[in-house]
Amino acid sequence: MKICIPTEDNRGLDSRISGHVGRAPYHCIVDTVSESIEMRANGGQHREHDAVGTSSSCNDHSRSQHSPAGGRTAPQHMCDAGGRIRSYGVDAVLCSRIGSRARAALEEGGIAVFTVWGSTVGAALREAQSGQLRPLTNEICPGRHDGR
Repeated sequence: MKICIPTEDNRGLDSRISGHVGRAPYHCIVDTVSESIEMRANGGQHREHDAVGTSSSCNDHSRSQHSPAGGRTAPQHMCDAGGRIRSYGVDAVLCSRIGSRARAALEEGGIAVFTVWGSTVGAALREAQSGQLRPLTNEICPGRHDGR
């Protein structure tokens, strides 16, 4: 199984889990079969959003790929956290909470989203290995991602 864990820093198993999937500075990709760990810088971490949640800056592509109304053209768009994580080829995301659009994009791509309580990548992996993972339910990150 290949897992993505959003992190605040680049310290492997000691990396602190980020409270925000899309704006986490790093995404830790763990392959539980080969036991490999890969830290990826998250290209969407510096994006700022206006009142309707559209990107005002995006490092991954030109603005021409946004719709004329200011929204994104598709939920799997690489400016989108869900689309970026889907591009990693992971089976699951372990997080404390997630925005509704990112969650929907992941679930549409067949990626399971699980809640973890641990504060580090190592702790999250121990939860996974011991069968303590729970499917994410209402731990959605409040704010603009939910249209509020």
